[in-house]
Amino acid sequence: MNGEKRFRITDQRVEEYIEKVLKPFDGVAEEICSGKSRRELPTAETMTMRLLEILVRTMKAEYILEIGTAEGRSAIILAKAMGLCGKIDTIEINFESAQKAKANFKKAGLEGRINPIVGDALDVLRNLNKQYDVIFIDGAKGQYIKYYEFCAEMVRPGGIIFADNILYRGMTAGGAKVNRRQQLLVARLRQYIDNAVNDNRFITDILPVGDGVCISYRKRNDENEKN
Repeated sequence: MNGEKRFRITDQRVEEYIEKVLKPFDGVAEEICSGKSRRELPTAETMTMRLLEILVRTMKAEYILEIGTAEGRSAIILAKAMGLCGKIDTIEINFESAQKAKANFKKAGLEGRINPIVGDALDVLRNLNKQYDVIFIDGAKGQYIKYYEFCAEMVRPGGIIFADNILYRGMTAGGAKVNRRQQLLVARLRQYIDNAVNDNRFITDILPVGDGVCISYRKRNDENEKN
């Protein structure tokens, strides 16, 4: 973030209250954040991950795809939410981060249930022939549109695509100043939202949680509503 002031999507007092009352994640998931500032957090914010955890538990998800492993915190949280039968494929382009994640998976006793894949997410997606209950997008924001093209086909009917950082510090919604360097990125995030909202295969909502999330539910064959 290079020292720039963070635009808060919700009222600062509301956000600080939520952060204060929510319980932290335990074990390795919390250790990964130890000593790191908010700007250095290697994963989605706690309020975002609690929302996704609840969805995963409610859905009884068995197969998850994550785009953007970082040091493995979110994958660990989701693996624990899924139960003993759950499996996660998680993609990370940075080799050093992927190695740290592998060590964290082992430390958490989850290395057999989390499959780390090192490589460019678009290259990996082109070669994945699987269906998932939940797809968690938390990778390069400039590639979200391209991720969606693959993920829309890979999520099973009744499943969800959960995209984090979609409001990008308020810039996507026009609530914060956008400099020239960020204009293309913001335009691509807006295009992602437009694609998801207007895709008749899905029901999509956008929530001002954390840095903003876009949740798209893939309708089953017998669900014909035109929302």
